[in-house]
Amino acid sequence: MTIAFTYDRWPLLLLTQQGKTCDRSMESYLLELDSLRLRGRMFAIVLDLRSGEPFSFAQRARQNRWLDEHPEHLNRLLGIAFVESSWMMRGAMRAAFLARPPTFPFLVTSDIEEGSEWAEARLAAHDQHRYFEGFTSRHP
Repeated sequence: MTIAFTYDRWPLLLLTQQGKTCDRSMESYLLELDSLRLRGRMFAIVLDLRSGEPFSFAQRARQNRWLDEHPEHLNRLLGIAFVESSWMMRGAMRAAFLARPPTFPFLVTSDIEEGSEWAEARLAAHDQHRYFEGFTSRHP
């Protein structure tokens, strides 16, 4: 299966994982992530994992290598809301994040609305900060 990218609420990006991700889909996912740099602005992600299966160990390692090789992508990321229906998987994610803390803000939740609201709030706070930063730089 695949990871679908939905851009209709950009700069809020919805990623939806369906089923088990094969290695070919994993590479497509990483290529699509790489294309986000061309959009040139800050963004937030809601990652819907409710219908997906966890990445394999090799896929997680590949994703971590990719993230290490592309730090510029994380500089534009305002946060990720991970939406997972399984309480065991949410617990495993939190434990993994304790072992290797993400360099970006995150939320782990079972509620897609909560995740979306959190991500929208991250975007709104950034936009408000940018507005006031520009205002004060023009009006000393």
